[in-house]
Amino acid sequence: MALNILYVGRFPPNRTGAAIRLGTLIDRLAHNGSNIRALDPISPKPSETISGYSWQFHDKVQLLDYYKCSYFTTASDPGSAADRQRYAAYMGDLLPQLVAAERPDLILIGGEYYIYGPAGIAKRLEIPSVVTPTGPFSAYFRGVLPKKVGLDLLASARDADLIVACADHMGQDLRAAGLDNVEVVQNFVDTEMFADGTRDNSLLRQLDINDDDIVVLHVSNLTPPKRILDVAGAARLALQRDPRLVFVVVGDGPDRAAFEAACARDGTAERFRFVGWIDRDRMPAFYRIGDVVVLPSETEGLALTYLETQACGRVICASDIPAAREVIAHDDTGLLFRMGDVPDLAEKILHAARDDALRARIGASAQAFVRRHHSVDHAVAKYEGLFKRLLTR
Repeated sequence: MALNILYVGRFPPNRTGAAIRLGTLIDRLAHNGSNIRALDPISPKPSETISGYSWQFHDKVQLLDYYKCSYFTTASDPGSAADRQRYAAYMGDLLPQLVAAERPDLILIGGEYYIYGPAGIAKRLEIPSVVTPTGPFSAYFRGVLPKKVGLDLLASARDADLIVACADHMGQDLRAAGLDNVEVVQNFVDTEMFADGTRDNSLLRQLDINDDDIVVLHVSNLTPPKRILDVAGAARLALQRDPRLVFVVVGDGPDRAAFEAACARDGTAERFRFVGWIDRDRMPAFYRIGDVVVLPSETEGLALTYLETQACGRVICASDIPAAREVIAHDDTGLLFRMGDVPDLAEKILHAARDDALRARIGASAQAFVRRHHSVDHAVAKYEGLFKRLLTR
């Protein structure tokens, strides 16, 4: 379906899972014939904050450089009301200019924090708007996001013509909050890029990991909602019983220093490998060296880490929260542990580490599940169907 779309939201090389999902979405829409102008007026410019991160968009995606309003990036640091008002005022000036230059068929807003202003402006300009939330709504409903911020988000979302949630639990929460314009297209993964494969021995040598070590992988932006100190605590308990475990941490963020300090204090630092951010193209190789991938988050939309782990045929061990339960059937497509229960997380890690057959069985089941239900093509077709229905209406 060929459309003219003005996109306001995150996209790569911003490294968050939300940016990757939304970047993939607009790239595939362009591949299917749509022309897209994309701008991210909130996130710091990639050239200023990120190096060595490659992402190639389709030539029908035009990236607009209007970075002016950095004001928040995470649920744990959502900024102030003044920040949001400044952003809304800036978009109130910018969007009409962009629309006057080339009127789009619809305005697609990628992420809750980008709603302020654009949804209401689209309404005044009589252009259909679609919001696709990425996680802050879930943080609000789970009590992680400040109440005032969550209420502001919901109020702004009411101006949108359509809200497309990335998870069933998010859709249910939004409808319960009184929004009646909500559809769900569950998060998706590139199953060609993320697929089963052999371990990269050169990568193992680079990380000083032996052939008989059991690799426990964690991938995140190391923010408070990810509860990464639970990984440190579980490592301390698990290593007492199985010294073969090696913990590889991919990503960076505000809690990294506390994480590394906890490992040093517990005497487990030599069994950890902190690699920081890596190029997107290298991520499948890291999943493939993992025997178990752990994500102890207290809230998620529908984490890309779940799906990428499953697509690579590995075992995801996640906290038992609504997002995880949508894609993880315990002991079938992954393992669940009680959120915040560090001994339970340690037990689940040891359970998987000691049973090669269990890892193979769960990995195969998870891979079949994610290929059947969470492919990119399937999700993009759903989005295009919703856009067509909205424009027809």
